[in-house]
Amino acid sequence: MQRICIIRALRLDRVLFCASRFVRLNLGPQFADPPPFDLRAIFQSSNHRTPLIFVLSPGVDPTAQVKSLANDLSTNVDICALGQGQAPVAMSLMNLGLRSGSWVFLANCHLMLSWMPELEKRIAEYCAMTEDMPHAPHCDFRLWLSASPSPKFPIAILQRGIKMTTEPPRGLRANMLKLYNLVGEEQFGRCQQRLKYQRLLFSLCWFHALLLERRKFKSLGFNVPYEFNESDYSICHDLVIVFLDEYPDETPFDAMRYLIAEANYGGRVTDAMDRRLVNVYITQLFCEQAISPQTEFNLAPQLSDSPYIIPNDADLASAKLAIKTFPQLDNALAFGQHANADIASQIEDSSTLLDTIVSLQPKVIDAGGESKEQKILRICHLMQEEVPPSFDAAAVRRGMGPRADPEPMKTVLYQEVDRYNILLLTLHQTLKASELGVQGLVIVTPELEEIIEAVLEFKVPRAWSTCYPSLKPLTPWMRDLVIPPLLLLKKVSI
Repeated sequence: MQRICIIRALRLDRVLFCASRFVRLNLGPQFADPPPFDLRAIFQSSNHRTPLIFVLSPGVDPTAQVKSLANDLSTNVDICALGQGQAPVAMSLMNLGLRSGSWVFLANCHLMLSWMPELEKRIAEYCAMTEDMPHAPHCDFRLWLSASPSPKFPIAILQRGIKMTTEPPRGLRANMLKLYNLVGEEQFGRCQQRLKYQRLLFSLCWFHALLLERRKFKSLGFNVPYEFNESDYSICHDLVIVFLDEYPDETPFDAMRYLIAEANYGGRVTDAMDRRLVNVYITQLFCEQAISPQTEFNLAPQLSDSPYIIPNDADLASAKLAIKTFPQLDNALAFGQHANADIASQIEDSSTLLDTIVSLQPKVIDAGGESKEQKILRICHLMQEEVPPSFDAAAVRRGMGPRADPEPMKTVLYQEVDRYNILLLTLHQTLKASELGVQGLVIVTPELEEIIEAVLEFKVPRAWSTCYPSLKPLTPWMRDLVIPPLLLLKKVSI
């Protein structure tokens, strides 16, 4: 642990790897690797009175998983994508499912939050029915919901249901394994051109994983962030099968590349350079060499001794075994990036990890030490002494008006004075309110509570970070705060 602290001080971008290794060595590898998402096990733990709620993450669409589970269980599932005018359709499907025992999947509930109280009422009605009542819900009925996080989502539905979230996998290996897990044996055997299909499927999964993982490089990955998801992959997967069966003699790579990179994935891409990047990837991966059984096609030719090779025997089991041999940590060269390109994303991930750990720490002071309230009062009192008084904007304008300085310089000076006045007044008011709130003399609002928690953790509250951008902690930020007003006073008094 002491070594991790030293690494935190010297190399913030390596903290996440050290923490993962520390957990793996001390707690076990099962705590460092995310568990597989088993929708069947979650379904078996539910009943007809329990809604199953997907909390959506960027780039994740659970529709295909629900459909696949329904097919495996020989159950009918009715899907309704919620939006304007879909409330009667959704209610009709629910009533039909309650009578017949079919499943109902209401997707994107966050788009119809105004209708959620009616859904909450309908769920409460059929959950209150006993089995001997004439309109009791069918025992095979299941209600599936998906929604992005929203504070307006009904609490009663969340309390009654089973919540689950499928965070997008991290890394090329994890993404490819997830895509291959979406392909069943029956679907894998549909294509007549078996050898070509197996190798192109591997290339397609690699292409999809590359696009998803490039987002971690921020602006170095894409000029504009895009939400590619499993639906894009599924459509292109079916497209590959259709083209291979329709043209058994000569593979139409040009048509495939256009429909995948320009029409499907490219339909989300708005930046010209990003579109060019997607086309470069698809041109490298969908070519004659990729389907040649005599060639060990290298998916990442930039890497020396690249482990990313399409296996010659690329059936479903062999492909999964080959993917499991890929390194867990991705080399930036696999994306065609410089080795330093992922430093920014690693620093951000490490900072998020440390901030989360700090936020989970108990805010309790040991007996005999300084209490939380005393600490807040002391910090607020010290900060109020350090914060300079606000400017007299009218006096500044009167003093600068007769001077021979250029008018643009005066205008900029007036703007700076006004900006810092807003910040200084906010600091004085919130620090005084924090003192009164801790003493119980005023109501502690959520905004004031956020300021108090940030001060305790020596962070700059968001309410104070409006004047100028800064990534510094609270103490050096306060030191920097005093310098501009002194410079402005010096300029005004010259």
